[in-house]
Amino acid sequence: FSGGLQVLPAALSLGGTSVPAGSLLLIGAQTNPDRAVAVDPETGALLASRTFANDYATTLGLFDPVSGHLFVGSSNRNPDRLYEIDPATGAELAALDLPFDISDGGIALHPETGHFWIGTTQSRD
Repeated sequence: FSGGLQVLPAALSLGGTSVPAGSLLLIGAQTNPDRAVAVDPETGALLASRTFANDYATTLGLFDPVSGHLFVGSSNRNPDRLYEIDPATGAELAALDLPFDISDGGIALHPETGHFWIGTTQSRD
């Protein structure tokens, strides 16, 4: 699996479908273009799905409850990038060049500051 897995800290609208907090969010590159999928953690039932407007070859991803947006990392660009995605439409809102290769990395959101923490398999810095 290449992408992200998160227990939603807050409700979100994914592709126009309301998804409750506590649901599982999977963001992945198994399809082209990439997509986000919300799943009921107790039953495994699909709650919602949103295909992104572009193929990012997503290697990491999460939902930010403050902005209400998805953030996905792509390692197939030079430099690697972090993209901000509208979960309702799948449209790209912004992109940020990263100062390191993420390859098979991970992303977390600091619960107090809201800062992103990005890990990578490509650097010890």
